[in-house]
Amino acid sequence: TAHLYVRTALSSTDGLRIRLPGSLDHLSAAAVLDRYRLLALEQASRASRGTPAATPAADSLLRDLYLLAEAAAIDASLVVMLPRLRLAIADARDEAGRQRTRIPNPSRQEESVDALVDALLTADPAVPPTPFIVSDVPLASLRWAATVRAQVAQLPGPYRGMAPIALWGAAATAPESGATTGAVEDERSPQSTRSHTLRRRPRV
Repeated sequence: TAHLYVRTALSSTDGLRIRLPGSLDHLSAAAVLDRYRLLALEQASRASRGTPAATPAADSLLRDLYLLAEAAAIDASLVVMLPRLRLAIADARDEAGRQRTRIPNPSRQEESVDALVDALLTADPAVPPTPFIVSDVPLASLRWAATVRAQVAQLPGPYRGMAPIALWGAAATAPESGATTGAVEDERSPQSTRSHTLRRRPRV
């Protein structure tokens, strides 16, 4: 699973907190603020929809397909709400497509998921490509993912997982009952990966 490791911090949300990278060194100074704004909106959308709560944890193939479906729906909804984001999302997708890690000697299952990732990254953010849908709620994305998973699982495996896409962030599940929203994570811990936690839940 070495292809799953990334060298830079990723944004994420557990539904209560949003984490953003501590720095975006690969971008020009002029582009940093716009990218932070986009990353925050991406994760705020996931928190608002309840994406983490519906994320399947035990099945990596189902999880990755679900996260792709959510990415398609969230990007499309952001373009509807904020049309000027269309170019910013397209640019971030193009960057992700050029930089994303490829699995060496992929299986047929992995090739199939890779093709879905490539199709989504190169498509118009407002119009997800076939076979993606624009789901209204995460459970609709989960149903879509289960249908596609049944098809992909018929291909020769194994499936070793998809490396995260920086625009869409790292997968995170909802916290267990009783978790607090104001905790500040130690940046030296492996889990924080040099990300900073916002103390307030932002609005989309």
